[in-house]
Amino acid sequence: MPVNSKRLALAGAATAAVLGALMPTASAAPAAAGPVGVEVVPNASAEACPDKYFCLYTGANQTGTMHKKKVYWSGELRGIRSYFNNGEPQVGADHVDLSWVGGGPKCIHYWNGSGSSTPYKGTFSSAKTITEVEWRGECN
Repeated sequence: MPVNSKRLALAGAATAAVLGALMPTASAAPAAAGPVGVEVVPNASAEACPDKYFCLYTGANQTGTMHKKKVYWSGELRGIRSYFNNGEPQVGADHVDLSWVGGGPKCIHYWNGSGSSTPYKGTFSSAKTITEVEWRGECN
């Protein structure tokens, strides 16, 4: 039986389609993962910290990768250089106690708008491992 080039081409295309469906393909790298319960945003700034969140950053002055948290969290988050409390006024739950290996808790006030004089953000002199973020009432 003579070889029909159309049949051969169709058979080849069908084989490729079947193999393509069965073979794994390369995919995009997964998003950066953070500790359970912490959302990660690469290349962020203080302005990127959403309302009602407390944000931690890998860079000084609220730069680098941002880790944001809206509720109580404990665990280990390494390599943190700065923080920003973008919480909102709420009796008993607008300040944050921030704890890290070898320090804390440090009470951090929420940001109350442009020109705020309260200590709502800061930068560590060296990278820290954060161990707890706890929402609370007024700082003592």
